[in-house]
Amino acid sequence: MRRRNPTHTKRLLARNLRRLRAERAWSQDDLAAEAKVRQALVSALEAMMNVTSAGIGIRTQKVQLLV
Repeated sequence: MRRRNPTHTKRLLARNLRRLRAERAWSQDDLAAEAKVRQALVSALEAMMNVTSAGIGIRTQKVQLLV
């Protein structure tokens, strides 16, 4: 497996989180409620500021957010 640039990985994760949320027609508030987190965290994840909690509430494995 090739190593990815950390910035590229963060962008990929943020883009896929937004895509998966959009596929479910969820707002950031909807995802936050489902994941039992604040909407600000969802916003931060999508803005690539905090990627450690990715996969929350989407019911997907974290690895799916990186492909």
